[in-house]
Amino acid sequence: MRDKLRFAFRCDSKPYRLSYTEWSILWWRWLLAIPKAHNPALDDCGNNCNQNQFDKNVWFLAGTVTPLVSAKRTCVLPFGRAILFPIVNNLVSYTEYPGLKKDDDLKSVAGKDFTKELKMQVGIGNMLITSEVCRIGSEPFEISYPDGNIFNARPGLSIAVSDGFWIFLSPLPKGTFSVYFVAVEPNYKTEVHYTLRIV
Repeated sequence: MRDKLRFAFRCDSKPYRLSYTEWSILWWRWLLAIPKAHNPALDDCGNNCNQNQFDKNVWFLAGTVTPLVSAKRTCVLPFGRAILFPIVNNLVSYTEYPGLKKDDDLKSVAGKDFTKELKMQVGIGNMLITSEVCRIGSEPFEISYPDGNIFNARPGLSIAVSDGFWIFLSPLPKGTFSVYFVAVEPNYKTEVHYTLRIV
């Protein structure tokens, strides 16, 4: 398995000509565009894994969003796709935090829980992953909240900032893989176990 994971993208790389930061923004736009009735982050078994997976190179996996804390999901992925997912991440926008007035305030709130108290674990099969974990913070970007969005925020456009810890795997070979990640921070906990079938 280590031979397969050595092809995980480096934090300073540009997978498919985009930076990690640009991919993290695309991930957030993907997640928020899906109403909560079909959103992968509120799915406890994997039925919504294939929602809006339009990119021909990269497949997005979701963590969990309150009130869902843990999930066991089975997903079927097409062979040849890289896999991007956050272990833990945060999105802060002026829509959800109307008291914030400056972009620096967005950045401060987005990363405030990622302190030494943050505990994370991520693995594939029985192997823990450490060196491939990348902390990625964004500059302000435009985000759209649809009706029925997962954060119950007012629909419409807003400016947001993202911060979090990510894994970006190059395409896995055909087969079945167990992927899991756990994160505990002062105000949140998430635990997700994926069974990925690459076909």
